[in-house]
Amino acid sequence: MNANYTAVLKQEGTWWIGWIEEVPGVNCQEASRDKLLDTLAVTLREVLDLNRSDAIDAAGESYEEFEIVLYSSEFSRTYTGLKSNTISCRESRSR
Repeated sequence: MNANYTAVLKQEGTWWIGWIEEVPGVNCQEASRDKLLDTLAVTLREVLDLNRSDAIDAAGESYEEFEIVLYSSEFSRTYTGLKSNTISCRESRSR
């Protein structure tokens, strides 16, 4: 599954710090911006793998998995149905 996430980066003195906006707890610190982006990607993958493993362990022996696809544009949700274990949800924001 491909997904996009938003890295928020900030330079503090000689250090670069960053967070993944969509996933709490994914934050890192590195001496260079490029190294920080690499470290954030590795940390994000590890957290997603751990969260997936925890969810499957919590579900026990009998469970279903569905892929949920979010499309952002504005902020009210319109669900476009179930199709081979995928749910599409378009978000729309009203201001």
